[in-house]
Amino acid sequence: MPHVATQIVVLAVVLGHLVPAAAVPGPIVTSLTLKPSSISGGSGATSTGTVTRSAAAPAGGTSVALSSSISALAAVPPSITIAAGQTSATFTVWTNPKYRHYSGLAFSPVITASANGGTQSATLSVSAQPPPADIQNDTADRHGDVCGGSFPATFGEKGILFTCFAGPTPGTAGHCTFKQECLVSGCEPQSANGGFQFGDICGTGSPYPLSEHPSVVLGASSATGTVTSYFTAPRNGSMTTLDDPLYCVTVPFNVTIPQGKTSANFSITNTDTAIAHFVGLGITIPSSTEPAAQLGLSWYAVLPSGSCKPATCASLGYNCGIWTDGCCGYIDCGTCASPDTCGGGNTLGVCGCTPTNTCAQQGWVCGTASDGCGGTLNCGTCPGGQYCDLYHFCASCPASCAMLGFNCSTATDPCTGAKLNCGSCPSGEPCINNVCCVPQTTCINDGFNCGTASDGCGGTLDCGTCPSGQTCTNNVCTGGCTPVTCAGLGMNCGTTSNGCGATLNCGKCKKGQTCVNNVCQ
Repeated sequence: MPHVATQIVVLAVVLGHLVPAAAVPGPIVTSLTLKPSSISGGSGATSTGTVTRSAAAPAGGTSVALSSSISALAAVPPSITIAAGQTSATFTVWTNPKYRHYSGLAFSPVITASANGGTQSATLSVSAQPPPADIQNDTADRHGDVCGGSFPATFGEKGILFTCFAGPTPGTAGHCTFKQECLVSGCEPQSANGGFQFGDICGTGSPYPLSEHPSVVLGASSATGTVTSYFTAPRNGSMTTLDDPLYCVTVPFNVTIPQGKTSANFSITNTDTAIAHFVGLGITIPSSTEPAAQLGLSWYAVLPSGSCKPATCASLGYNCGIWTDGCCGYIDCGTCASPDTCGGGNTLGVCGCTPTNTCAQQGWVCGTASDGCGGTLNCGTCPGGQYCDLYHFCASCPASCAMLGFNCSTATDPCTGAKLNCGSCPSGEPCINNVCCVPQTTCINDGFNCGTASDGCGGTLDCGTCPSGQTCTNNVCTGGCTPVTCAGLGMNCGTTSNGCGATLNCGKCKKGQTCVNNVCQ
């Protein structure tokens, strides 16, 4: 006999009277499974959850509440509906590929389903992910511990403390490596020693400077954000700055904490999406003496409602460029072949070219020339006794190598058909189309440091090889790590990181000196 999805009322006899006892809850959640139950950290992969109840859902279906113990890593919709007559339903667990990606830790968020007082849970195992690559130091000579999102670690993630190293040579930017996650109250910039030695720290107070409620939304929605400072706002308030990297999530650029207060709320709105997006909202709380008082980053998850249909290149009539798809994503419609450019024919998203030259615009009176779009302009011919020179003007015969724009080999006089001797090129310069070509002699001018490249005159340049652990991509060594030295950092005592996971020993100070920030004083 099938289960009946209704409440059962039990009658009890109390002192000779029939009294209704407490109602028995309806069907409860009997199981929750995740497939797969393990996900590689940083992959952004999904898992499918299946909720099963003890009885079929009644007409109109029944709702089951869902939750995640780490919603910034593994987000689920707030609820799922089991259709009428069914005992189970599935949902998607979306994972954040950048959640604490510097930590080197594995995580185990617990997914929970509840209905009618019955609760079941399942654990999703998310493995540790490889740490991100080092970031570039903004300068060649600033170094020390620096908050991500502030100079000289501007390219770093807010809420992360980096150790920045000076460049290996004067004028060459250094790099910054991960040092610590600032999970308690964000990262706090400090006064730089002499403007060159930085000593920023992770805050130890609480709460964290940015939060959202709710932090997970479904479809087009809204939420309330809160910025919180560890100090009360001064006179005229404290104007904080928010940054939002995704076009479909809208937050104010500035939020002012009122005078004498430590926090302020702001509105978050978002459009629907076709896939989940974890949006890293950044916060900078200002300081009267430092670049900032607190920097942090918080995750706001936008999950798809299932009703948003993203645009396609075909539906938009585009064949080039990158465009928003109307569902919180982007579509890449390709590139154009030269001389066309995207929109160059005055049609948005379509390859085309608008001629930039006409004979009249340029004042040309003879010869042929490019119209700037792959076509040819015919600017006419010269009268007898004249020829068309290098500049598309008619000149009196006879012609000369100089007026034809030639400086090497032999050419034919267009007036008489006679042979013109235009000279020879200096040693090492080939003559190409009657013009001496000066080849490149170094790869540095093009920023190349590996592989082979053209010298611009038909020859090749050997740009060298990459250090072990690096690969040559488009003639530039990428990946791997180049260790720094004590001398390059301007340090002469104590120990410090070489920027590649090893430790440098910079020596000891002379008698009577002390080692302060790796410098003998």
